[in-house]
Amino acid sequence: MADFGELDRPRNQPIAPPGSNLPSRGREGGNDRPPIYPAGEVPTVPDMAGRERSWEMLNPVVRQKMETRAGEVLEWWAHQWSAEQIYGVVLGTHALCEATPIVSAAGRRQHEITYLPLDPASFRFEEIHDRTLPTGAGGTRAEAGVTATGQDSRFSQGFRDFLGHLPHRAQVLLQEPFGGGEKPRSFWYYEDSDNLVASGWSVWCYITDGRRVTFASGTRSRPRGRAGSPFTWRLICRIAHVAGRH
Repeated sequence: MADFGELDRPRNQPIAPPGSNLPSRGREGGNDRPPIYPAGEVPTVPDMAGRERSWEMLNPVVRQKMETRAGEVLEWWAHQWSAEQIYGVVLGTHALCEATPIVSAAGRRQHEITYLPLDPASFRFEEIHDRTLPTGAGGTRAEAGVTATGQDSRFSQGFRDFLGHLPHRAQVLLQEPFGGGEKPRSFWYYEDSDNLVASGWSVWCYITDGRRVTFASGTRSRPRGRAGSPFTWRLICRIAHVAGRH
């Protein structure tokens, strides 16, 4: 594998002192409830290196920079885009860090490292233990969100299809801080987590508008050989403010 260089573009902003985690707050900027999406088709993940192996393959200098700036690491994922391209995300108490593989003007493979500094005192979280039907999103906890109709230009079709697989509560928490007219950045990843007794997914995703970040991670599973049975979800949804932007 080729050695990746790095291209670092920090955004220096003040970081507040650490604080405690509390339940998620309500939506800002109005009374509109976020839409609930139906489950759509998600692309099959190529049979390449998984999250753990992809992280090991990432340039050690890039890994160290992200871990140092992130603070206490809360979640992360890595994905092998191709034989020589590794993408990585780290969510920490002090920053959301992202390493994107690029090719320089000189033809050298590098990583562009970007990060959003986060206010540690602003972190809130909620754990979700729920069940959904194999045919789409659902959940035992009723939500006030409306069923999505038409085209929602805030998110790509692929991200909407992915969100639709999550329990309703997770969909609401991920979207709640963002107004209906905004076009936040979103990114998601999943990989199969099958074993001898159960089959399922491990999932990660985030949404940010440059002022706030929401991040969800966790698993869904069901016993092997029971294709019609519901999925059991165990997720944690987090929200934080970008330092100096609230």
